[in-house]
Amino acid sequence: MKSSATREYLLEALQSAERLEKLHPLESFVRVLPWAAAKRRARRTRADMFFSTDSYLETTGWIRSRCDKAAVDGSGKPVPWWTYPSVQFISPRISRGMRVFEYGSGASTLWWAARVTTVVACEYDAAWYKRMCAVIPQNVELVHASEKENYARQILGSGELFDVVTIDGEERVECARVCVRALKPDGIIVWDNSDRSKYQEGFDFLAGLKFRRLDFRGLGPINVNAWSTSIFYRTENCLGI
Repeated sequence: MKSSATREYLLEALQSAERLEKLHPLESFVRVLPWAAAKRRARRTRADMFFSTDSYLETTGWIRSRCDKAAVDGSGKPVPWWTYPSVQFISPRISRGMRVFEYGSGASTLWWAARVTTVVACEYDAAWYKRMCAVIPQNVELVHASEKENYARQILGSGELFDVVTIDGEERVECARVCVRALKPDGIIVWDNSDRSKYQEGFDFLAGLKFRRLDFRGLGPINVNAWSTSIFYRTENCLGI
């Protein structure tokens, strides 16, 4: 038991001493044990988690994202639906001149658009594609790939090379195989939900090309459970890892 908890326990015991004198000795003993204040402490803990201005859930924007059911920060601005540790690692290493290709579109598309020169996002879902078309800024090109067999190859359409490729959509293993052909020599790949074993073939493919892997496991927007977002990079890379 930590000292602060000990002090709280003793204080509660002293404050209840007068009442306990009238109780049976065994009942008195039970009343002063640490778990007697468990419910009260649980309420205090929840208050600290959700209402303290410097709590992790508040400063990351998790509380608002959970309430809004959207990948946003505390002020309502879009953030990638990746783990918070991965976003915090990547953010200060972004440069304005970067070109980004995304497999999958959403809040991360808008987040990238505010930080880099060009974003190309490939979207499979027709309804979501139409919704995104209404909100994307001028430096975003949104591509609708309605056929999964051609989804991964959309990155080759422009003939351009990209600094960053994010894999967070359909056909992720095939996307890993194809995207390296459109990745700059110092380019990196951001792969969300990298804790899923079904993507192992893609991870092995990148490892065979001498890509290193940096995992970021933790909480992220909306979700109540932790997951992993990973960065795949080579020795010379645009993030300076």
